[in-house]
Amino acid sequence: MSRFVHRLAYGVGMAFSASCFTALGMLVQHGGRHALVALCASFLLMLVVIAAVSELASLFPSAVGLRTYTKVGIGEFASLMAVVLYLCLVILVAGIEMRMFLAVATHVWPQLPPWETTVGVFAVVVVAHLCGWRTAAWVQTGLVLLLVVSVVFLAGANLSTVPMEIQSLPALDLASAIVVGLFLFASVEWITTLQVRNLQDAQGVPRVLLAACALLALLFMCLVAALVQMRERGQAVDLFIPQRAMTNVWSEPWASAALVSITALAMLSTFHAGLACGSRLIHMLSREGFLPSGLGRTNAAGTPVAAIAAVALTCLLGVGLVQRLPSLEGLAEAGALAISSVYVMYLVSAARLRATTRKHAWKTTLLPRWLLWFVATLLTGVMAVTCWEAHRQSRLGLALTPWMVAAVAVGLMRIRQLRTRAQALTAKPLFASEQNT
Repeated sequence: MSRFVHRLAYGVGMAFSASCFTALGMLVQHGGRHALVALCASFLLMLVVIAAVSELASLFPSAVGLRTYTKVGIGEFASLMAVVLYLCLVILVAGIEMRMFLAVATHVWPQLPPWETTVGVFAVVVVAHLCGWRTAAWVQTGLVLLLVVSVVFLAGANLSTVPMEIQSLPALDLASAIVVGLFLFASVEWITTLQVRNLQDAQGVPRVLLAACALLALLFMCLVAALVQMRERGQAVDLFIPQRAMTNVWSEPWASAALVSITALAMLSTFHAGLACGSRLIHMLSREGFLPSGLGRTNAAGTPVAAIAAVALTCLLGVGLVQRLPSLEGLAEAGALAISSVYVMYLVSAARLRATTRKHAWKTTLLPRWLLWFVATLLTGVMAVTCWEAHRQSRLGLALTPWMVAAVAVGLMRIRQLRTRAQALTAKPLFASEQNT
């Protein structure tokens, strides 16, 4: 049971970030009184992705998630691209999350030093991971439990019993709201990269993914309902940081304390989960020979210390770069393209493996193979529209940065792998007679 709870905490914590409050504000802005309907539609679309991931997880129970799923389904190059896109997403999320938290914290404490605060947050998260898997899992569980209780309490304090009237909404706005809602659930599938202890843990991945999505949907619905009612009552809501208006239901200093606490819990749970999953991907790539062997070293407890340090330092660099950008719109588009690309690879891999493998796997007849292809095509269309909008706003280069980084990184990793194999072949004797000389 504890393993189920820990994995649930990692899935919910990775998805429910501080930037989710901004995404919820955008959802309410596009969807208006239909925001709850749009969120339900997004949840149903995400269930298709989760079903594909669950099916792949049951096919390869001991695999490190995305790497094996896409390698078997669509090939080595696409698999490496997907892994690097995931790692780029970790860096993007770290930068955006820290910027969101500093925006809230400096609003309450204007004299707060940004760089010292950032280093302190990273140090706390890294130390928690260096204490071992069990300690890190309990820390993540505690953070998510506090976050869930805080969100429910915050939404309940702003809800009223006055019924809302549903009016018509343009189809374009509703579609935009559904797309925004879809990305609220992004990264919940990261639990597939966590270490699998036994076959029973692997078989429980589909249940964990479904439970994480359902819990996230409930939390988001509570917040959306509260935000819609606040706007209906004529309250001024800053859609960039909507939790600021929601905490005003209490008097000072409790309002400021609640604002910082809820944002910090969301940021820390995402940092903690992202560091765990990102370090395992780095450790795996090192063991396969794509990265320096030093990154694959572990301590006596099996913790990938070098990989954790590498991910933390890279994320610190990402935070510094994000802080220098004038706005977050380009980064949001970059993140949307990266996660949409990964989801398309998941869906295509699951659809192809359904047709080629006879191995018993978890799947449901409610999701036929054509539906996987349909959602993959739909997400590809979302990517095309995102690229077009980024081009119109002269942000296409920034939006495609994860793809450009992934292409260069994969090329360098392939060169390193080929060179390592060539050196290994050169070191081996070609003939048996050479072994005696």
